[in-house]
Amino acid sequence: MRPLLGDEVWDIVQNGRSVEDELKSDIIEEIARLKVIVNQAKSEGYSLTTEEEEGIKRTAKEQLKGIDPMLKAKYYLDEELITGIYLENYLADKVFDGFSSEAGVKRG
Repeated sequence: MRPLLGDEVWDIVQNGRSVEDELKSDIIEEIARLKVIVNQAKSEGYSLTTEEEEGIKRTAKEQLKGIDPMLKAKYYLDEELITGIYLENYLADKVFDGFSSEAGVKRG
């Protein structure tokens, strides 16, 4: 079997599902988990400080500068979307840090 490079890698089928379908499913599950964690965090009073939010916004803006304009257009990537993703991930990390700290576990 020759190594697959390029778009044909997405067409590989295992257990009746293509690599592309598996990856899409995994991404959707990960986004759903993140949304649940963020909602739970907010309901438990977790939030980001103004300084954290401002730092995240700056980081998102800088990251967006490095993305090819064609990819931005293709995937509808803008500052609001990227910032929202970063804010949710940072809040989820904050929750995990809180739970880890309460359990006496140090996160690496």
